[in-house]
Amino acid sequence: MRFRQAYCVRENTAGLIEILPHVTCADRLEPLLEEHCEAPACLEDGRVTCNKTIFASEGSFTSPNHPGNYPTDIDCITRIKVNPGYWIDLTFQSFELEPAPGCIYDYVEVFQDREDGTRTSIARLCGTRKFRSSVVVKGNSASVLFHSDVIVTRRGFVANFSELDP
Repeated sequence: MRFRQAYCVRENTAGLIEILPHVTCADRLEPLLEEHCEAPACLEDGRVTCNKTIFASEGSFTSPNHPGNYPTDIDCITRIKVNPGYWIDLTFQSFELEPAPGCIYDYVEVFQDREDGTRTSIARLCGTRKFRSSVVVKGNSASVLFHSDVIVTRRGFVANFSELDP
């Protein structure tokens, strides 16, 4: 059995880039190597890490492991900031989460972030959506929380965002 050293790169709370060690095993005959892994697959204290901040006029992000099933028992926050004076148009192109009345198990919750540090929930989504779902955030900063409980998983989501001129 051979070992491969893999690493994950993420931004810490101070805004600095950290390299997180994560050792994986493989019974292949390749030499030791370092390889990049996407943050959603990285583990820290046995839990998936998936928090990120995106500063862009447009972009996209997914649930961890998409298009495969997302892991259980996670909370991921994606923060989005677009240029001042614009709103955010957030569109879910693919969306498959565990359904439940009130979205109490697995869900995506969209918040409008304010400059004073407060936030307001503007949408909570779950279940399967066969058509695109859009959420408009009336400000240039938003947080998207993805929560999964400890039992059922699905494929998750693909989200795109762009600046919207109010």
